[in-house]
Amino acid sequence: MRSSGLRPRIALLFLTLVLCALPCGSAARAENGYIGCSYSDDAYPFDITTQTVGASIDLLPEGNYPYDATISPDGLEVWIPGASGDGIVVIDREGATVTARIPVDEYMIGVAFTDDGAYALGSARDSDTVSRIDTQTHTVLDAVTIPFHPGNLALDPVSGKIFGVEWYGTDLFVLSPDGSILETTQPVGSSLWQIVAAPDGSVLYVTDRGADLVRVVDPVTLTQVHSVAVGDDPWGIDITADGSKLVVVCEDSHNAFVIDTATWDVTLVALAADADPRDVDILDSKGVAFATGGQASGGAPIYIIDIEGAVLIDQFDATGSNSNVIAVQAQMSSATSAVPGGDLVSIAPRPVQLTLGGHPFTREGRIFLRLDSAQDARVAVHSIDGRHVATLHSGFRQAGSHTLVWDGRDGRGTLVPSGTYLVTLQTPAGGDVKQVLVVR
Repeated sequence: MRSSGLRPRIALLFLTLVLCALPCGSAARAENGYIGCSYSDDAYPFDITTQTVGASIDLLPEGNYPYDATISPDGLEVWIPGASGDGIVVIDREGATVTARIPVDEYMIGVAFTDDGAYALGSARDSDTVSRIDTQTHTVLDAVTIPFHPGNLALDPVSGKIFGVEWYGTDLFVLSPDGSILETTQPVGSSLWQIVAAPDGSVLYVTDRGADLVRVVDPVTLTQVHSVAVGDDPWGIDITADGSKLVVVCEDSHNAFVIDTATWDVTLVALAADADPRDVDILDSKGVAFATGGQASGGAPIYIIDIEGAVLIDQFDATGSNSNVIAVQAQMSSATSAVPGGDLVSIAPRPVQLTLGGHPFTREGRIFLRLDSAQDARVAVHSIDGRHVATLHSGFRQAGSHTLVWDGRDGRGTLVPSGTYLVTLQTPAGGDVKQVLVVR
C-alpha cells in the first residue's frame, strides 16, 4: 500500500463539521456558568467569557455534596441536587442567589427538565424514585418508583421522553414526556453513568465506567448499535447542539476525548496529570466544553476544551474544594436543538469497523475488527502524516469480530516513540481509521 494513496483517504475521514454558533434558549440573558464543589458544599458563578469567578453560594443543607448541575431550558435557573443533602438547590442564574431549597428524597443524583420546562425530574438513588417537581412553585408533586437505583437523566428533544441510567449498573429506563409514568427498562451495559440524547432523536450516548466505553443505543429498542472505546473510567458526556461531536471526560486516565459522531474518530485531549475530570458541559456559542477537575492539587480546577481543534485551551480555578459538577448552557430542548425540525435519522451499522481497547496504548494495545461478510482485510499502523509503520493483518478473514494485538513496534521490531498514530482498515466493502495515542 502506497502512502501517497492513503493520505487523501485519511484526510477525508478526518474532515470535521462546523460547530453551531447558536445561543441556546434564553441563555443570552445571563452569562454565568456554575461550578458545584462537593467537599466545600458550595457553588460558584463564573463569567463564561472572562472566567471571572464570583462569590461562594452555600448549598447546605439540601445541596450537601452536589452531584449534578442543570440549567433550565429557559436559561434562567440552575438546579443542583445534593446527594448527602437529599434535596435540590435552585439558583437564579443571573443574580447568583438561591431562590428555593427543595427537600426531595434520599441521595439525589440528577436533574432533567421536561421539554416544555413545566417539570423538573430529580432522581434519588437510595429511594429508587424519580420525583416530579413543579418548576414554577418549586413543589414536589409526585414520584415514580424505579426497580433499581436511578442515576443520571436526559431529555430526548424529539420524542420528549426522559431517559435514565441505573446508577453504576446495567439498565436504562424510559419515562413518559411528563415524567409521570415508567414505560420500560432494559439492560445494555455494565457500569452506566451519564447519558445524553442525540439532538435528532436517533440515538442515546451512555458512558460505561466499567467497560471504558461510550455505548450508542437505539432509543426505541434500548439496544446497543455501536460502541466507542475511550479512556479509563469515563464519567461525564455532552453533545453539541448539531449532534456532530461528543465530549467525554475520563477520571482515572485524567483526560478528555472528542468523538466525531459521523466517522467515530476519537481524539484524545490531555489534561493536567493530576486532573480528576468528572463532569462536562458544552457551550455551543463559543465552540468549547468546560470540564471539572475534581480535587487536583487540593483545589477546584476547571478545564476549557476547544471542540473543533480537540485541544485544551485554558484552565481556571474556583476557590472551593473538589469541583464535581458544572453547567454553562441551558438544557437542550426541541426549541433549541440545532437540528432542523428534529427530524429522525437512523445510524446504519458500518459493514466494516475498527474499535480500540485499553486506549491510550502503553505496552501493547488491542484492536477489534468487525466484518459483516467474509473478505480480504488489511489492518496497518501509520504515522499521523500517513507513513507506514507496521502491518497487523493482511489477508482473508471470516465475517464476525476479531481481535488483533499491536505490541507498539514497527515493521523492524523497534518500539515506536510516544505520539499519535493511525490504525487503518481497508477492505473491498470499505474502510475505517482510528487515532491511537502511544504513551511510553
